Amino acid sequence: MEWKKNHKTIHLPEQTISYIDTEYGDQILLILHGFATSSYDYYKIIDELRKSYRVIIPDLIGFGFSSKPKNFFYTAKDQASLLTVMLRELEIKKVSIMAQGFGVCITDEIESIIDLGFVDLQIDDIFFINSRIQLALTKDESELELQKQLLTSSLVKLSLSYEMFKKYMKVSFYEKEAISEEELENYWEMLNYNNGIKTMNFIDNYMLETTNFGKRRLANLKKSSINKFVIWGKNDENESIESFQKIKELLEIQSKNMALIDNCGHFPMLEKPEEFAKIIKELKKIA
Repeated sequence: MEWKKNHKTIHLPEQTISYIDTEYGDQILLILHGFATSSYDYYKIIDELRKSYRVIIPDLIGFGFSSKPKNFFYTAKDQASLLTVMLRELEIKKVSIMAQGFGVCITDEIESIIDLGFVDLQIDDIFFINSRIQLALTKDESELELQKQLLTSSLVKLSLSYEMFKKYMKVSFYEKEAISEEELENYWEMLNYNNGIKTMNFIDNYMLETTNFGKRRLANLKKSSINKFVIWGKNDENESIESFQKIKELLEIQSKNMALIDNCGHFPMLEKPEEFAKIIKELKKIA
């Protein structure tokens, strides 16, 4: 696959991380993708982002071209531990982070590792992209269970067949034609790479972490002094506009640090890459 040629690899104890690294730039942007996707989410905006940052995008363990071990819990804490080791190996001590979904959970765990003094690392800015917070906010047990079932069902269906995968990926886009057949095939290939489809068996761990630790993570992010920004596809069928407003309230983010992209679904960096990159450039000015 052509995309794999752009990747580097770093060998850590028992695991190998495959990642994109543009190598040059005084400021470093670490990008963390969501559950069941990969670094490929950002392929359309790398060239624009590299004008301002050294961009590093790992495939999280279990996804893309990274290791897909059988004996691994695939928790945010596990992922964060490996990523901090990776950054240490790359001699990186200062980063900004862009994160979506599962990547947001990992970001909080990286912050916790830093706060405990285990690593010499500083986070300057965090950019949040469309991310589910309903599970962390839901108090009603029956509603919580329904939300868990809906999310689990959607993620499981992604792995059943290529046709089901296509169907559920397209739901994430406002304009269904915004993702091409070639892009869908690439996603499917990476999901299946090295028998990675079995990673989907660990969805329950992701759900358990999200429901049990979601409120704590939101509280941690709220009290953090790190600059926080939010970029949101307004027409996301999975993450409602109400979530955008809730994040603003919960994390006490200023309006000038938040951006809505009209006629855009869950993956603004894929569906509206030019507008997305322009927003990053503008937000960087006020960071």
